Amino acid sequence: FSAPELFAHYKSANSPIKKFLHIIEDSPRYPVVLDADNRVLSLPPIINGEHSRISAATKNVLIECTCTDLTKGNIVLNTIVSMFSQYSSTPFSVEPMTVHYPEGDSHPKLASQAVPCPNLKEHTLTADVGYIQRAIGLTPEALPADKIPPLLNKMMLGASLQGGTVHVTVPITRPDVMHACDVMEDVAVAYSFKNIPREVASVTCTGSQQPLSKLTDLMRLELAQAGFTEALTFALCSHDEAFSKMRREDEGKTAVVIGNPKTVEFQVCRTSLLPGLFKTLGNNKSNPLPWKLFEVQDTITLDPEADVGASNRRRIAAVFSDSATSGFEVVHGLAERCMEMLGLKSGDFGVRKGSESTYLEGRCAEIFLTTSGAVVGFFGTVHPEVLENFELEFPTSALDIDLEAFL
Repeated sequence: FSAPELFAHYKSANSPIKKFLHIIEDSPRYPVVLDADNRVLSLPPIINGEHSRISAATKNVLIECTCTDLTKGNIVLNTIVSMFSQYSSTPFSVEPMTVHYPEGDSHPKLASQAVPCPNLKEHTLTADVGYIQRAIGLTPEALPADKIPPLLNKMMLGASLQGGTVHVTVPITRPDVMHACDVMEDVAVAYSFKNIPREVASVTCTGSQQPLSKLTDLMRLELAQAGFTEALTFALCSHDEAFSKMRREDEGKTAVVIGNPKTVEFQVCRTSLLPGLFKTLGNNKSNPLPWKLFEVQDTITLDPEADVGASNRRRIAAVFSDSATSGFEVVHGLAERCMEMLGLKSGDFGVRKGSESTYLEGRCAEIFLTTSGAVVGFFGTVHPEVLENFELEFPTSALDIDLEAFL
């Protein structure tokens, strides 16, 4: 087989290997491991060659590790070699190989080089005794310098003390030890964290709820006392649920889009709490009517003024569904109750005709503040098309209020 023929074979044969082909299919060159006689040992990461097959009679095991990051590849190779070598006929012995890299731009750092593998050389580093003691929070009396090497030996590190410096030998099985701070951490682990005395912080702080969190909890309690059941829905939803199913147009300036989403259910960050509540209703049709749900959580929208390009906004959403009535008067009453609990009197806010496309024309109202004229919420009877999109059979009304506008 040539490489294109091999790939075509796996595609047509519906092989389980088929799902890995895309990894290198579009690459200008395919990685191939050959022995001295030019026999194919492996076509990573697709399949191993017949010549390198392992059976119960195999005495010599070839360990090959291919990677796109040489440092990580060497770490993995050394770890596997060290674990396998304890089962060798001569324990902890391994036969090295020399890898000859051909010329080419696919591996410019190693082109035309002969590299012996594996590299089992231990590396060394040093750490100051005073630094270790200070970082852990121990006095020289609690952690004498001569006690540090035995503690490091417990962590599989070779160590010796020379004056006020600890010299550490790091084996290939500990690639995580790269700096003096790693040595200090291993000393602390071996010393045991429970033996490190606790100290009261020099700065005393009194914790308390954020105003938004406190207001959120109060409103959740109030909505529950109004007879509604709280729902906790996902912060991510599909693009259709955020826009087309809600009869909204996507202008590209509202929703935060997830890069490379793993499922169509989680394509964008929710810009409204209502899609999640509608989905919850659609998946709980076996419950007795009326259905009364609410949620007080964050929505996420694009914000060019924010450091990360997006901002969260705490909102209140509630839905009411019944076979006998749409419940417009129910959500209207709930909206009035929310305004009352948020400290607004009857003259501080008003209700007027709204034009949200999610709601039925003529059955949508917006809540506004009389002092500033700012619109802080909507409520109304949900449009039949939206109900059909979420597979809801009964008339439904919904409420959506911006909670942060009242802080």
